Amino acid sequence: KNSYDFGTLESSVEINRVFRFDNGSALMPYSEVGIAYDFERPNSGRSFDGDLVYRDSSPWTGMTRPGMRSLVDRTTLVEFAASYLSLGTNDLAVWDLRLFLSHSF
Repeated sequence: KNSYDFGTLESSVEINRVFRFDNGSALMPYSEVGIAYDFERPNSGRSFDGDLVYRDSSPWTGMTRPGMRSLVDRTTLVEFAASYLSLGTNDLAVWDLRLFLSHSF
């Protein structure tokens, strides 16, 4: 059987500030921190390390995400964020870059 179950609970908090400009645009820098708990993991969280030896891992990880949202005009939003998703996990660095564009019609 080549399948597995995976389940995660996540919680985070964000702080931000909006800067409005005379032309109607707005910038919102923000910072987010969070925690995740993997309640269902393949092989009970055991995985191979670089020496092909099974190692146990923690089901808990932390994350941090600074970013910027920009209301370009009344109908267009752009967001950019860089995330570090492996706080508290030794010998692992998981990064995430996001670029999001939303246009209302």
